[in-house]
Order: sequence, then C-alpha cells, then structure tokens
Amino acid sequence: KLPYNSNFPKAFYPWAKKEDGCSSWTDEASLVRDHWGVADFGKVCDAHDRCYYSIGSDANTCNDDFYSGLKKSCNSMVTEKPWLLPHLPECLSLATVFYGAVKTQQTELHTTAQDLSRNYDAYATKILKQVYFDFTERTNPTPTEIKKYKSILLSGNLQTIEADIVNAFGTETIKVIYKNLTGFQISNNLLSTLMPYLKNSGIYGVKSEIYISHGEEIIKRIFMEEHGTSEIPFYYLMYFKRLLIESKDIVYVRAQIKATVLNI
Repeated sequence: KLPYNSNFPKAFYPWAKKEDGCSSWTDEASLVRDHWGVADFGKVCDAHDRCYYSIGSDANTCNDDFYSGLKKSCNSMVTEKPWLLPHLPECLSLATVFYGAVKTQQTELHTTAQDLSRNYDAYATKILKQVYFDFTERTNPTPTEIKKYKSILLSGNLQTIEADIVNAFGTETIKVIYKNLTGFQISNNLLSTLMPYLKNSGIYGVKSEIYISHGEEIIKRIFMEEHGTSEIPFYYLMYFKRLLIESKDIVYVRAQIKATVLNI
C-alpha cells in the first residue's frame, strides 16, 4: 500500500511489522507453535503483534490479553473435542510458558515496536503529503485530511487517495495552474480535457499538456513580463517552447529567456 522502504522491510499498513504468528523466542521448536492440537495460538499471537505495534498501546495490557487469549484457545479446544480434556493442563501450561516469555522481554520488545511504529507512521504521513502535493501543489494538508487519507489507506491504496484528492480539489487545481502558467482563465472544455491528465499523472501531467498545447503563449507571456514585449523571433519561440516541454521547468526556462535575450 505504501512504497517499499528498507527501514520497514516487513511492514503491512498500518502495521510497521506484519504479524507473523507465534514467532520464535526459543530454540526449542516444540515450545513455539501456532497450534497446539486444535488450540489456535496463531491468531492470538497475531493479535499480540498488532497490539505491540499499535501506537500508544500498553505492554502489560497487550500481554494480559495475550495470556487470556491463549487460555481461551485451550478451553475452546476442549469444548470442541471433549475427549481432549486430559490434555488441557498441558495446553494451559504451554500458554503460561508463552506468557512468561513475552513478559520477560516486554520492555525491550514493546519499546522497539513502538519506536518502529512511530517512524512508520511518520513515513506514511510523508508519503501522503507528497501525494497531496503532486495532485494539488499544496504543501500542507490539514491534520483532518491526513487522518482521512490514512483511513482510506486501510482498505484502499494510494490510487484510491489520489482519486479522492482529484475529486475534492481537481477543478480548482487545474484552474489555478492554467492561470499561473498562461495568464488566462481556462474554458470549461479545456478544463474537461485536462482533468484526465491530472487523474493519470498528477500535476506533472497537467503541466506537460499545457506546455505542449500552450507553450507559445507561455513563452510570449514570459517575454512580456521580463522585457516588456511579446515580440520574439520565430526560431527563439520554437527553441524555448521545446526547452519548456523537455525540461518542464518554467523557472529554468524563464532564466534562460532572460539570459538569452540579453545577449541578442
């Protein structure tokens, strides 16, 4: 859901580390298992992982819930298969071993999980801000917007968020970009033409299409702003239009126009 980041190699949003069942804490394989008979320990271990990696969680609460879940799994085993009742003490004993293991390491592991989760959340926020900028050219989404996008990300992906941003800001964004680049108000027909470029390629796509379709007007406008005239030899007009399309950097092109004209 988020671009791969080597700092979080096992992440699966919103978790900084995807749950992995009853991961090993001892070399004794018989003591580390997702199932003990029909007792399902794996789901309980997964819930424990998620608790540790939930920002602001309490380690003691996570571990107590873990122990309760393990014992519940043992009791459910007997409920489903009464003939396994003689094995209940052994199952409960193993649950106690699991609980003791996580309690012994809780300070180190929970602190590590919390630190990683906060860093992962900051990374997610950074990515969402970049997506927001790519489709609006606005640098500061509100905390409410960030919260909304993180909620969307739980069941969707970045493309879902992009679509939401375009629906909310697309029309105004294109109007502002077109006005800033050309100096003119955009027509409804052209607005409709440019909207697919925003949806598919963000601001980059919109600007590229404007540079291609209206590059000459933009170059003339820059000449007028920099030198008080829009009269420009045709070969210079074509040169700067091509430079604008290829570089997609209007600031750079403006500087080149200024420097070149001064030497004409």
